[in-house]
Amino acid sequence: MVTMWLQVFTNILLGLGLYVIFRKLTDMEAEGSYGDVDGPPNDHWFAGIFGGRLHNGLNYILRNTEIFGTVWKYAARYWAEALIVSDPLALHYILIKDQDSFEVADAVLSGNSLAFGPGLISIAGDQHRKQRKILGPLFSMSNMQDLLPALQPVVDKVRASITAQVSQHGGQPVEIDIPGWLSRASIEYIAQAGMGQSFDLLDSDYKTQDPSDFVKAVKQLRPLHQKLAFFQPIFRLIARYLSPYWWDAIAKWLPLPDHRKLRWCINVLHTTSKKALLQRKADIKLAHETRARSRSRSRSRDKNEEQFLKIRGKDIMTSLLVANSTAHEAERLSDGEILAQMSTFLFAGFDTTTDTLNQILYTLALDDHLQARLRGEIRKAKQEYATFQAELEEDDSDVSWENVELPYDVLLGLPLLDAVFHETLRMYPPVTEITRVAQEDTNLPLQFPIHSKSGIRMKTVPIPKGTPISISILGANYNKDIWGDDAYDFKPDRWLTDGGEFNRNGEKTHKRRASRARKMQDDDASHGSMRNGSPPGSGAQGGMKYPGIYSSIMSFGGGNRACIGFRFAEMQITQMLVTLLSTLHFSLPYDAESSVKSSRSSSGPRLATEFNGSLNVRLVREDDFITL
Repeated sequence: MVTMWLQVFTNILLGLGLYVIFRKLTDMEAEGSYGDVDGPPNDHWFAGIFGGRLHNGLNYILRNTEIFGTVWKYAARYWAEALIVSDPLALHYILIKDQDSFEVADAVLSGNSLAFGPGLISIAGDQHRKQRKILGPLFSMSNMQDLLPALQPVVDKVRASITAQVSQHGGQPVEIDIPGWLSRASIEYIAQAGMGQSFDLLDSDYKTQDPSDFVKAVKQLRPLHQKLAFFQPIFRLIARYLSPYWWDAIAKWLPLPDHRKLRWCINVLHTTSKKALLQRKADIKLAHETRARSRSRSRSRDKNEEQFLKIRGKDIMTSLLVANSTAHEAERLSDGEILAQMSTFLFAGFDTTTDTLNQILYTLALDDHLQARLRGEIRKAKQEYATFQAELEEDDSDVSWENVELPYDVLLGLPLLDAVFHETLRMYPPVTEITRVAQEDTNLPLQFPIHSKSGIRMKTVPIPKGTPISISILGANYNKDIWGDDAYDFKPDRWLTDGGEFNRNGEKTHKRRASRARKMQDDDASHGSMRNGSPPGSGAQGGMKYPGIYSSIMSFGGGNRACIGFRFAEMQITQMLVTLLSTLHFSLPYDAESSVKSSRSSSGPRLATEFNGSLNVRLVREDDFITL
């Protein structure tokens, strides 16, 4: 009997030992080394994979992510080594949970400071938190609600100028430089909203006008920045040790004419912002006198002056000055910091919104059925709102639905428009990556384990201090484990809901998709975090999602450095689309195939399907509407 129990006890111990050994072997994934992380071969001894990422970025990133997983190593410029990360759990740690361990590189902050001054993209730590605290409320939903009607004349003027060109051809299709119009509209929209200043860019005879230095600078800033992308690390490193004065002096002697042009653009932006700052300060100081003079001259105002007076006082610079004056002395921003915000706002907002608007109109030109559905939704919303307003005010006057101005909550509550905007941002992010540097030795947990060079599965990646990390927005937005097997397809319907559940178009499938997430609350925007109450199904298994500020999309970033102006961008794009689609129809020109070309995105790799050509435009007909 004793022998039997001894044998049983021995077998138990042996089993436990084998189990421990088995777990130890299977847990080797947690003990892999940083050097064992796999990745593509080096393309160039000095440039690394820079060329492949820049010129074939979308395919390059997605192909290697499918091969190596959501974390892979690559050879960067100047013999450096870096990681590309798109794993949702890893990004949560980098951007939210352990954000202090992953900061923007000092060289990047110094370079941004040299270019734009001590603004949000140029600082870190307590100073960054202080600026974000005072700037966050300026981009709240309540502020956007106030700005929306004040900016409607800008988009109305764009539509009127395009309509005038179409009318010259009897309302029939005419090829129009839509990217050019959207570019000018974005400058005017952002200038009026940001600085309370108009540059009169939206007249139909714009081609005969000589653009101001400010307009030239805004348009050239991003292209010049991209041309100099290879040299940016060197510039940023030097910028850590030089003042703007000495950097400008040295730049004159560099054999890089594009860099001299870039410095000129930056100086023009700074000078224009400084003039606007002085004017807004004078406006605040003389507010009562200004209102009195405005009333006395009301009969003699022209349309431009009416619009100027309508926006003044609601612009972001004025709101910032007012908020700054009432803040505690220790929390106030200097004039230099305020100027930096304006330059940053112009730099970050211009090309990104223009690119997204171009992409949406191009997509609608490709898909006439989607365009008709969207136009039908817009007409229905405007008609219903006009009826509601008439009943509320007991007004029997007949108002054309095309000219109805939707309020903020109605505008952003249009389901199909919201879905098209979400899907465009997911597939065509204007910024394709953001960078961080590990501030200490740490371990990065993974939602989806990767296979190392030696063949083991790694569910934790050791990160040495100083490791550069590229957060791949493309990899996150195209992740099939998050968005389903059709992640590479443009499908706005993936965002539509039916009775609170995801609409799978009648398909019974186990695909994991994103549901249409409601807008973040104001405090989420200021803190840069995702709410625990986000709708289920907005990611992979168990409701897994990316830590993006905007649904589960990473296009606006996440965490304490998420895009603070995402609501403004959303408002501008949807307001422009609703206004244009109400009366205008867009289609591809006959030679569209030659116009569709690769164009650089605002930051990082190129997207091969972006469009930057003209579109055929005509007045809408009744068969251009589909109302569901």
